[in-house]
Amino acid sequence: MSSDAIKAKRLSALAHPVRLEVLVMAEAAPISASEAAVALGEPLGTVAYHFRVLHTARLIELVAEERVRGSIESFYRTTSTGWADFAEKLDGLIALD
Repeated sequence: MSSDAIKAKRLSALAHPVRLEVLVMAEAAPISASEAAVALGEPLGTVAYHFRVLHTARLIELVAEERVRGSIESFYRTTSTGWADFAEKLDGLIALD
């Protein structure tokens, strides 16, 4: 995949507020989709989808897997830093004030 294609995929991945929240959380500490779903108050299936989009765009990476109640829980962290600052700046830019 070319550099421009990767950049386009990453920009597209940032187009949903849940994904930006996941990036902020995954920057602070490795997090699973189920943990993020609870923290965000969103259905697990929805959050898991957003994790897949971020992983495909190479914005998060798998760092650990744990067996939990008969299934495997995957933990991810961001591949770069600065997401909390970016989210705050973006929120200011798009505020409806």
